[in-house]
Amino acid sequence: MADDDPEGPNIDRGVALEEAGDADGAAAIYREVIARVPGHAIAHYNLGVVQFKLGRLAQAIAAFDAAIAADPGDASAYYNRGVCHGQVAAAAGNLRIDGAGLTAVGGAGLARYARAIDDYTRALAIDERPHVLVNRAVARHKLGQDADAIADLRRAIALGDPRAPRALKDFFGLDA
Repeated sequence: MADDDPEGPNIDRGVALEEAGDADGAAAIYREVIARVPGHAIAHYNLGVVQFKLGRLAQAIAAFDAAIAADPGDASAYYNRGVCHGQVAAAAGNLRIDGAGLTAVGGAGLARYARAIDDYTRALAIDERPHVLVNRAVARHKLGQDADAIADLRRAIALGDPRAPRALKDFFGLDA
């Protein structure tokens, strides 16, 4: 927390509550901060994380939207919003089983995977992290964008992500 942020002690209290298992209490603290400072990017981001942990995906997406509006350079906010969109897509059930796993076939799930890909791409433009590449590869695979998914996984392998070789093998039967 920045030393010059007057809400820093409140954010720290929210984090402590979250770490102690009181996600609802942490959410209440973050909402109080947002009520006082509507553009507080960290409070919005932390609220998004808590809402995600509580399974409140729509609220988490809204909180990450606000965090991004307050700080468009926050790669983690884009990444986490992408994770939420991916979860919503998976829950939409618009998938079919094929030889390589589940593939989106239409409906709301398709649009949400596309939104997840957009968010992962924005996060990667700010800060290239291998786990983001892996998540984008999974979403691309769900949409049948296999060449792009393979490229993401190969890049993640080059950057040292330990999950990428298994994903490459499981999804495409390819060795790293």
